[in-house]
Amino acid sequence: MRKHRISRNPEELANQLERAASSASLEPQWPVGSLPIADLTNMATELEASRLAVIDAENKISAARSQLKINMAAANALMRRVDLITSAIFGETAAEKLSYSLPPIDRDRNSPPAPELPESLSLRDGPIPGSLLFDWKIMRGAKYLVEAWDMNPDDPQATQLSLRLETKSRCVIDQLPIGTKVFVRVRAKAGKRMGPWSEAVGRFVN
Repeated sequence: MRKHRISRNPEELANQLERAASSASLEPQWPVGSLPIADLTNMATELEASRLAVIDAENKISAARSQLKINMAAANALMRRVDLITSAIFGETAAEKLSYSLPPIDRDRNSPPAPELPESLSLRDGPIPGSLLFDWKIMRGAKYLVEAWDMNPDDPQATQLSLRLETKSRCVIDQLPIGTKVFVRVRAKAGKRMGPWSEAVGRFVN
């Protein structure tokens, strides 16, 4: 049994109108003056035509959406090629990419901010002869570059004795010439960003 006596489904309602018109045409007492049978048949025809028009429009929209998806994929592939070509010509971070409607690639966008200057430097004798123990205040999420020089690194005559990448805020620098004053400094590295060099601290190697 139908939920609604008069259907809310367009196709079923058109069929109801047609059956009503057919039955009315056979009924001698039907008041054709107040409700012409032609009104029933014409409305059934118009309703069915509207239903079919909606189906046709929905099919066209579905086809258009499918074509849009295909075109978007093709357009995206072309712009990727433009991106690769402009990166090869100008470099991936070059401002010239803007004229091709492509923002330059920002390799540092997701990198943490540049570390600050290392603090609380301490340089003392190491655990073995010819070594120094160097430590500093820990900097969260950072790695460290540590240099040792035979004189202050700002001196153009200075020679680098050691360069190390450390993951902790202390290191032992060994194989140093005993009796020589060695200068050590550190800088922090976070992602692709480098912080400034600390001051150079010096100590004689024992």
